[in-house]
Amino acid sequence: GIFAYRPAPIQINYLAQSLTSGMYQLDYMIADRYLNAGNRLTQFATEKIIELPGGFQTTEIDQRPPIGPPPSIANGFITFGCFNNPAKISAATLSLWTKVLHAVPHSRLLIKGLAIGEAETRQFILEKWAVDGFPTERVDYLPWLDAGEYLTAHDCVDIALDTYPFSGGRTTFDALWMGVPTITLIGEPTGGRLSYDTLMLIGADELCAQTENQYVDIAINLAISPEKLKFYRQHLRCWMEESSILNHARHAQELETALRTIWQTWCSG
Repeated sequence: GIFAYRPAPIQINYLAQSLTSGMYQLDYMIADRYLNAGNRLTQFATEKIIELPGGFQTTEIDQRPPIGPPPSIANGFITFGCFNNPAKISAATLSLWTKVLHAVPHSRLLIKGLAIGEAETRQFILEKWAVDGFPTERVDYLPWLDAGEYLTAHDCVDIALDTYPFSGGRTTFDALWMGVPTITLIGEPTGGRLSYDTLMLIGADELCAQTENQYVDIAINLAISPEKLKFYRQHLRCWMEESSILNHARHAQELETALRTIWQTWCSG
C-alpha cells in the first residue's frame, strides 16, 4: 500500500524472491542474467530489469562443519536427498523422482521437513505417492533439525534432487556447502530457477537439466561415478567460497553502481 503512494521518486524491487510486484509504481527490479534468461522476467515484469553481473543476491553461511565422504562408500547404495520444503514436492517432482529411483537400483531417498515429523503428514505423503507408483518403501524421513544437525545431515546424502517447478533456495546453498551435488530442472517461473542461478554462479552448470530426461541422466551418471561424488565433496565448498554468492563486497559494489546509474538517469529527466 505504501508503494502505491510513491513516497520516493524511485522505487526498486530487491530481494523479493525476484518476482515482479505487479505494480507500475515500482520502477526497477534487481535480478541477474540467469533469472532473466531468455528475457523471461522482462516478458511479464512491471518493473524494468536490472541485471547484476555477480547475481541478484548474496548470502552468508556462518557454520563450517567438516564434510564427510559420500555415504554410498559405506552403505553400498546411493542415497538421494531433498531437504526442500515438502510443500514443493509436486506431481511433476514425483514423476521425476520415480524415474530416477527406478533408474538407479537399490537407491533410496531421504527427505526432511518440519511437517515430516508428524505421522499424519507422512501418511498423507505416502498415500499421495502411492497413486503415482512411487517406491515409498525406499523413502526415509528426517524431522526438523537445528542448524548444526541440519548441515551435518547432508553427510547422509550422496546426491540432492531439486524440486520442480519450484526449486530450492537456501537448501541448495546448504547442500552445495556440504559438498552434495544438487541436480535441478530449470523451471519457467522465477522460483524455479533459483537453484539454476546458484549452480551457474559457482560454475556447476553440468548439474542443470533442460529436460526431464536430462535430469534423470545426470542422476544416473553421478550414481555410477563414485570418483565424481568424491570430487564434488572436495570442491563444491571451495567453489561456493570463490563465487560471487559469498562475495559481499562485490555484491555491494555492483548494487551501489546500479543505484547510482538509476539515480543519474532520473536526475537527467
